Amino acid sequence: MRHGDGGLALFNGTRESSAAMVDLVLQQAGRGRVAASEMREGGFQRISSGRAALLMDCGPPAPPGFDREVHAGTLSFELSFGRERMIVNCGAAISPAWRDALRATAAHSTLTVEDRNSTELRPGGGIGRRPKTVSVERNESGQAVWLDASHDGYEPNFAVRHRRKLYVGANGDEIIGEDSLEGARGRAPPRRFAVRFHLHPSVRVRLDDEPDAVVITLPGSGAARFLMRVDGGTPVLEESVYCGGDKPVPTQQIVVQVGLPAEETAAARSEDGHDAQDIGADTAQPGAEASSAAQTVRWALTRLD
Repeated sequence: MRHGDGGLALFNGTRESSAAMVDLVLQQAGRGRVAASEMREGGFQRISSGRAALLMDCGPPAPPGFDREVHAGTLSFELSFGRERMIVNCGAAISPAWRDALRATAAHSTLTVEDRNSTELRPGGGIGRRPKTVSVERNESGQAVWLDASHDGYEPNFAVRHRRKLYVGANGDEIIGEDSLEGARGRAPPRRFAVRFHLHPSVRVRLDDEPDAVVITLPGSGAARFLMRVDGGTPVLEESVYCGGDKPVPTQQIVVQVGLPAEETAAARSEDGHDAQDIGADTAQPGAEASSAAQTVRWALTRLD
């Protein structure tokens, strides 16, 4: 699971490692440098189109006994263009103090419901509640690729599934995504979630003059620029951290917030008589209209030059 720079993607506690070290390991294992499009055993998907490389975690967490370092990053993805990393996950713990924070769903480029993890992380390692079903469908037409994936990690607490659709165009200059919360068991989706896109420290980012748009500029003499347009939520820039190497490096993230602020959401639940941290399958109000309609954020990354 390598990026264009030859290093590893940051999933479940991995760090970049050097391209030379990865080559050596592959050579010792008798494996070539041809990048596979998917790793069925681990549930990972890789799309290579033009100069773009997208890697996505589409598998269930590791089973008990092998889950000590597992992260709650289901359906997170990373994206590089040429040798430059653009969208990343936050990476691996440098010290015990960082461990729980970097394993959290919010430390990954994916969707987070009500600031909760999609997989229950146990202090000291290992996981409890986990997605029971993680599915992915891949379709290709020439060099263009579509992924349609979903998981039910939020179903026990919120009765919703996260569904993520990704499209990478034939030349790699356009990436289109759709993140949805789909109601389950006849309940409406919750009113607050966030879609996060953590950025590599080498990337420059600014809000565009165009509403609900962000400009991302990659490093290097070529300085490729991408415009991210968002529909269904408002993008903001927040601080983040990148732990792909030997020490934490400050960086930024694009966060698309959807729904009410946390205080209003908690107040609304309090009025309904529900605890803000325990939303179960039986919390629908008597007489409330059941709904399976999805809340959806659509976004598109388009290369400008």
